[in-house]
Order: sequence, then structure tokens, then C-alpha cells
Amino acid sequence: MRIKVMKNVLWIGLSLLLLLTACGGPEYKVQGDVVVRSQWTFSFGTVCDTLQGADPATFVPVTDWLGHDSQRVYFKAQLVPGIDVATLKAVRYPLFSDKHDYYYEARPLHVADLPSFEIVKWLDDDFWAKDARLVYYDTLSIAGVDLATFELVGKWFARDKNHVYMKGMSLADADPASFEPMKGAMFYYRDKSHVWHFDRLLADADPSTFELVGEQYCRDKSHVWCSIDDKMLMGADPATFEVIGKSNYCRDKSHVWFRSDLLADVDYATFVVDYDSFAHDKFGSFTADRRDTDDSADAFSAGTKK
Repeated sequence: MRIKVMKNVLWIGLSLLLLLTACGGPEYKVQGDVVVRSQWTFSFGTVCDTLQGADPATFVPVTDWLGHDSQRVYFKAQLVPGIDVATLKAVRYPLFSDKHDYYYEARPLHVADLPSFEIVKWLDDDFWAKDARLVYYDTLSIAGVDLATFELVGKWFARDKNHVYMKGMSLADADPASFEPMKGAMFYYRDKSHVWHFDRLLADADPSTFELVGEQYCRDKSHVWCSIDDKMLMGADPATFEVIGKSNYCRDKSHVWFRSDLLADVDYATFVVDYDSFAHDKFGSFTADRRDTDDSADAFSAGTKK
């Protein structure tokens, strides 16, 4: 059965790949007296956007997302005014430049020192960059950075000797010297005194005992958190806390939760997870954090009164 499912998945993936290849990617085309950018979509098939004002006789595609005629520059199908056509250069999607500046999705970076500008690291379509005077995260320029000690820490974070930056914004109260991403916990970071989930400070978290539990939860010596809902599990006992299999249910010595929602009417001794977000006890079944029928809730109530 498993082999059959895997074959079906592979066949669907191959079919989609062949379909996308046949339909082609985005491209610029001259159609009569206009220039269009065509792109195939799952929802609407091939969609064409007209480049307003483009001159078909002089239009040149630089990439499939950047093009120009003798006087105008277009990002995708958007006219970008004020760009010097003669010095236009595609860096990497969605960044391009001319003799005046660099542009991210057609928005100017206002680079302080063009000759020294360089990309420090690409992160998918966003990036960290610097020149002799400033550091940049996409179009956000960061003044006051100590360039001699500037370095990246994890994917979205950077630091110098004075500050920690999250996507270009200074992370308040962070200690640069001890700041680090947590091993095995992609979106968690800590310093000697604090723990963050993305850029949100986890109040009262103890960095020395903080750890990930499964893929959706974390704990320290005193607390448990659900990272999906970004909530603390009130009353949870960290020492006995565990995720039940690979489901969305978890428990400690006395309680059961669906993610961060406490199952108040559960019979702890007979609670069993069936699959993912489905479970049951001797009084009935659960879907997520709710009993499936009023009858099972009545049965629970009757059973607890005996």
C-alpha cells in the first residue's frame, strides 16, 4: 500500500513538472504595438500584463523579470521611473541597479556608498548587504552599525559589538556577546538572560534550561510553551511533559492538551490518540480539542458522578 501511494505521489509530481515545463515560465513578448509579460498560473492559465508606454521597437528583456526600452525600465510589468537605462543591471531577483542606486522590487535602497556596496548573504529573495557606511536588510538601512564587528547569526539575525538585529531592526535587551540560535530549534534564539521565538521575547523563560520538545513545544525548568500558538501551557509540569507520538496532543502527569488548549473533560487514564488530531477516551471521541458529540460529554459527566 505504501509503495503504491509513493508511486502515485511521484507520478503527480512528474505530471506537474511536465505541465509547468510545457506552459513555460514568465517572459516578455511583443504583440503588435504593445509589449506584454506573460506568465502561466494554475488558477487562470496564461496571464498577460501589458507594459504601459513600452516601445516595442526598442524593447529588450534583461531577464524574465526585468526589461527596458530606449527610455523606460520595467520590473515585471511595473514601470519604474527614474532608472538610467544605459547602466541598468540585474543583480539577482528581485534586485537590480543603475549608476544611481540599487532597487529591491523596484524600491530604491538609497545606498550610501555605491562603490563599496556588496551583498553579505541572500536569504531566499531577501538579503543582508553593506557598504562602507551602512548595513542593509532589503530596503531597510541600518545606521550606527559597527562594521568591523558586524556578522550574521542564524538566518534573520545579525550582530555587532553593541546590538543584535532581527531583519534589520534592533532587538531590545539582547546581549550581542552571548546571543545565539538554539541548536535543533530553528526559530528560537537566546542570550545569557533571555529567550526569543522569532522576535518575541518569551517572558520568564530560563535560557540555561530551555529546550525543544518535539517540533511544536518547548520548556524550561518551570514552564512549557506551544510554538504553534505561541502560548504558555498554564499549569503544565515540565518534568513530565511529553508529546503523544507524532500527534497534536501532549500531556503531563495530570493533564492533556491539544496544542495549547486544555482538554478539561478528558478521562486521563483511558485517553488514547488515534491519529494526528483525533483521539478518544472511555466516554467518547475527540476532534482537536472538542468532544465529537453531546452524548459523549453527557456520558463523561455521568461517569464522573459515579
